[in-house]
Amino acid sequence: KIAHTETAEGVVELLSNMDLRHAKVLWPHSGQARSVISDYLSAQGVNYSEWVLYNVVFKHPGHLVNLDEFDEVLFTSPSTVQSFLEIFRKLPPFHKCRAIGPVTSSFLLCQFQAFLTE
Repeated sequence: KIAHTETAEGVVELLSNMDLRHAKVLWPHSGQARSVISDYLSAQGVNYSEWVLYNVVFKHPGHLVNLDEFDEVLFTSPSTVQSFLEIFRKLPPFHKCRAIGPVTSSFLLCQFQAFLTE
């Protein structure tokens, strides 16, 4: 089964509709993953193991693109927003930015607000 909403909260919603009393759950994830899933499994007394399989590491792409040549910048995670800022030092205009998912959207909005208050 796959969660309807591709967030930790969506996974928790999916798990909440399953009988996990006798299950053993393996949760592989990034080192940057929020604790929503492990918090839920712990609270429900589910037997689970979690493995941090990778950590996001910033890597400079080498050469920069001209952002004026693009109609939109799509951010897939908060770490992509952070890495973009590491490289370009500022975000494109708001109307050119799009984020996948509510967590990334919220993080991106916070970054815009931070730049407005500087």
